[in-house]
Amino acid sequence: TRIDNGTTPITTAGWVSSIDIGANDDHILVTYSNYGVTSVWETTNGGTTWYSKEGNLPDMPIRWGLYNPDNRNQVLVATELGVWTTDDFGFGTNSVPTWGPSNVMLANTRCDMLKYRAADKMVVVATHGRGLFTSDIFATAVVADFVIDQTTSCTGSLTVNFTDGSLNANSWAWDVNNDGTTDYTTRNPT
Repeated sequence: TRIDNGTTPITTAGWVSSIDIGANDDHILVTYSNYGVTSVWETTNGGTTWYSKEGNLPDMPIRWGLYNPDNRNQVLVATELGVWTTDDFGFGTNSVPTWGPSNVMLANTRCDMLKYRAADKMVVVATHGRGLFTSDIFATAVVADFVIDQTTSCTGSLTVNFTDGSLNANSWAWDVNNDGTTDYTTRNPT
């Protein structure tokens, strides 16, 4: 495979597995899915200059690469051994990123695709044989959300279970009867 639009082409014996467009059409992240090749490349000038972003990734197929749209220094890659991430990608430079596995609840399984949903900044990971997994790794704002298990009204006492579904919450202040006073500070009160 040869990607060439200037003086520094990428020439490698591999298959392009994904292309992610960054802030504009000149900003491109390319991954390769072969063993024995440099698997992650970036350009910010439409291909005139390419930077290897392999860093400390093991020699394994990289099937998908994805920029965080709000922070191009945060990148995810879907690999033969799960999802790997970096927070120091070095956007637009020849710096060498440090990658680490991000496989909480996922295991070291083959991952084939990453998709981003802008509405809530969720990422979905498609695996080979283990289904789909979601992550809020790109979400920075706290989004409050909850569900309850009772929807009937009552005049006496009623036990209601609140289940937190918030993104990036690290503390809770429930005002169940809407009187301005915090009734519960646990994540899922009853």
